[in-house]
Amino acid sequence: LAQARQGHGRRAPPAMAQGVGGPSGMPWAVEIPSRTKEKPVQYRIEIRDDLFKETFAEHRYNDFVDLHGQLKDSIKDLPQLPPKSWMRSRTSNFLDQRTEQLAEYLTTLVALDPFFANPDLREFLAIKAADADILRAAILRNGMLLAHATPEQKANRELVLAALKQNGLALQFLSEEMQADREIVQIAVNRSGGALQWAPNFQTDKEICMAAVSRSPLAFRYVDEDLQQDEEILAAAAATPATTRARRSAT
Repeated sequence: LAQARQGHGRRAPPAMAQGVGGPSGMPWAVEIPSRTKEKPVQYRIEIRDDLFKETFAEHRYNDFVDLHGQLKDSIKDLPQLPPKSWMRSRTSNFLDQRTEQLAEYLTTLVALDPFFANPDLREFLAIKAADADILRAAILRNGMLLAHATPEQKANRELVLAALKQNGLALQFLSEEMQADREIVQIAVNRSGGALQWAPNFQTDKEICMAAVSRSPLAFRYVDEDLQQDEEILAAAAATPATTRARRSAT
């Protein structure tokens, strides 16, 4: 690795996964910030996060080809690997383009497996962090990643509460038993009023509905029809900032 580091004189245009709120909703930033000058070219792969601060890997293009073959049967919707080219493989522009394409390839892989559950991908990226630490760190950054969790992980109350505090809409990924749990639903609607959609047992519960519509007027559509006539519910929905802004823009 020391020799590889010394050879990384060529800085490649870094490509990275978007953070939370970006197109992928990924919690990790994956980069290929540099490559070696010598042939065969080695690409340095880094994951930008405190959890992985000591983590990096270096691979040749052929290593990517081998990884792609290993993942074909285990990851659905596998992205296309940049093709091999013999004609332009020695030019700087070609290598810059390939570096960017390989970074995009890894970005898509990590988006498909944000918890690094696949052992081949984990080994390729030299991931050493514990599964539980990765899972919790990911969900604290993006609660909607609960969708990728296993049934056992979704039954972990502490993990579920952490996800809902980050994004209440993650309630949709829970079991009916969890969706019938008052504490869980209360936390979900306090964070995201629209989570009421996935809490049918509480759509007649005035306290829960008040919290939901106070957070988002759109949650009103999920309130029980009889309760929609309640003056306090109507007032809570009308008093939300979104409703107020809508009314001001219409006048």
